[in-house]
Parts: sequence; structure tokens; C-alpha cells
Amino acid sequence: MAIRAAQRGFSLLELMMVVLIIGVAAATVRLAVSNSDPLDQAQSTAETFIYWYSQQQDYVLMSHTDIGLYFMESSIATLTWREGDRAAGEADIVWEVLDQVNYSNDSENLTFELLLDIESNEWVAFESGISDHETLSPHVILFSSEEYEPSFLFRIGSTRYHDELIQIKADGFNRLEANRVSL
Repeated sequence: MAIRAAQRGFSLLELMMVVLIIGVAAATVRLAVSNSDPLDQAQSTAETFIYWYSQQQDYVLMSHTDIGLYFMESSIATLTWREGDRAAGEADIVWEVLDQVNYSNDSENLTFELLLDIESNEWVAFESGISDHETLSPHVILFSSEEYEPSFLFRIGSTRYHDELIQIKADGFNRLEANRVSL
């Protein structure tokens, strides 16, 4: 029987076990310290709104039909208009709901604000739903002619993060743009 000399260094198996333990520890730390942006959901909702709004503009231009947008707490309604029947006591123009879309699937964690007149700085108070169809009037109107584009500010924030929010700006000339704004 041959006598072996004392082993120097570590065996390959021992080195592989140490590397495996370090890898598991690093993965655990990485998962525990995930830094998600608190406005990710607001940013995603803003991008979805901009896409939906551009589709509405395209629909208006292609169909030569004017539509109105009525903003609510968690959704937005697309309105179409018709001439009112004076004999039935209706107004000259009657707006009717064409479609209604939620801002987001998880809108209870988001806040929404709408400013139609920047100079007056009066924010629109949203309703939870459409209560009176007879006096319904849109906040924003999209005309089939490209001569007029509405201007407004639409803000989307998070209920858990109050330092910043996403602001969508329609300046009346260009497409909508979303920016992160500090309060």
C-alpha cells in the first residue's frame, strides 16, 4: 500500500461547491433587493393612453366623424353627437356614449388628473361614471379636420409614490408626449 502525501489545496469538488454557494447567495440578494420604479405602472398606462388616443385621432380623420372624450375616475368614454330633437325637449346637440375604456386594469393604485385650461389652472373633477346622459358634454373634442387639435394636460400618478408623476401633454399642435414631472 502506497502512502499518500498530505493533500495541498482544495479538490475540484470543494471549489465547485463554494462557487455554487456564492452563486445562490448572489441570486438571493439580487431578488431581495429588486428596485422597481414606483411609476412603472403609471408610465405603462400613459403609453397605452397615448396609443389609444392616436387611434381615436386616426379614426376621426378616416371616418370624417367628430367624437368627444369624457374622462372619469377610472375610465374614459368616447362620445358621438347628433342633432337634438327640439320637440322632445332635447338640446341642440346631444352627446351619446359610443364606447367606454378603462385606463388600466389596476387603476385603483393610480391617480388621474385633467387640466383643460392651463391659464386658469382649474383641474377637472372626475365623476365615477356617467350619471346624466341628457346633459353629457365631452371634456375634449376631436374634429375630423386637422385644423384644430385639442390642448390639455393629463396626469397619472401612483397612490404609493407622491414625489413624481407622469404628465401627458397635448399642446394643440403635435402628438401627445409623456414626461416624468416632479411635484
